Amino acid sequence: MLPQLYPQAFYAEDQPSAHTILTIHVLHRGFNAGALAGSALPLLNASFARLFSRPPHSLPLALRVATSAGTGSVIGTALLAVGLTARMWEREEVEWQDRSWRLLSNGGQNRTDDWSMMGAG
Repeated sequence: MLPQLYPQAFYAEDQPSAHTILTIHVLHRGFNAGALAGSALPLLNASFARLFSRPPHSLPLALRVATSAGTGSVIGTALLAVGLTARMWEREEVEWQDRSWRLLSNGGQNRTDDWSMMGAG
């Protein structure tokens, strides 16, 4: 996704839009990580309920997973937005450029971004 929108400069110091590239990547990963963690919670809860013979939940499992995934994606995005701000606070422009340049040059990460965008669409 990102290499198609933002071309990679030849040198890291010349990378344009470094703040935008890194922010888009971190927020996108926060959304994915939060949705994954949120989806796992109702599944674990249902497993433990059966294991300890608790009464079943009133809502269907699929609805609980979808609701929890949505909530988790919002929380994950917010947490990683705060994390990005804390990590990159008072960093120089060249550090932003270096991180975004390395991100764009990572082929595995680019494939992951492409697959996750296809899944989101």
